[in-house]
Formats: sequence, C-alpha cells, structure tokens
Amino acid sequence: MMSIDIANVPVPNRPANIDHTTPKRLQSGIAGLALIGIALHLIVRYGFPGLPEAGGIPPCDLPLLVVLALGGTPLVGALLMKMVRKEFGSDLLAG
Repeated sequence: MMSIDIANVPVPNRPANIDHTTPKRLQSGIAGLALIGIALHLIVRYGFPGLPEAGGIPPCDLPLLVVLALGGTPLVGALLMKMVRKEFGSDLLAG
C-alpha cells in the first residue's frame, strides 16, 4: 500500500479574480446591518403602529432607509470602481 505525505503538497495561491474591492468582512457587516434593520423595521411596524409619519416617511421605514444608505454606498462605490477599471462582470450587470 502506498502512503501519501500531504505535508509536501503545494498549496495554490489565491485566484487572481477574487474581488478585493468589497472584502468579505465588509460584506458580512452589511448583511448583519441589514438583519438588524429588518428586525427594527418589524418591531416598529408591529410594536408601535400609531407613530406619526416624519416628513411623509413612515417611522417603520426609517431603519430600512438607514441600511440602504449605509450598506448600499460601499457596494455601489465598489461597482463604480470596477466600471472605471473596465472590469465588467455579472455583479456589475446585477447592480
């Protein structure tokens, strides 16, 4: 029977096509922020149904707008940077 020594197996380098413009940590933070925003939206919508609108915006929508502004800005910025570098991919088409 032949034994294989995996200690000497070369480890490939990271692929060159990994998107470094929005690191995984930032994407995880945005996803967490979105979950918090959705939870706050539901709490305000069903927990405090009689709150008056502020400037025509229902109070339950305010957490969602904050998430959209704080989470969307870095993602759109990354898409714009890709567009400037002429790196057209599926994420640019979806954005």
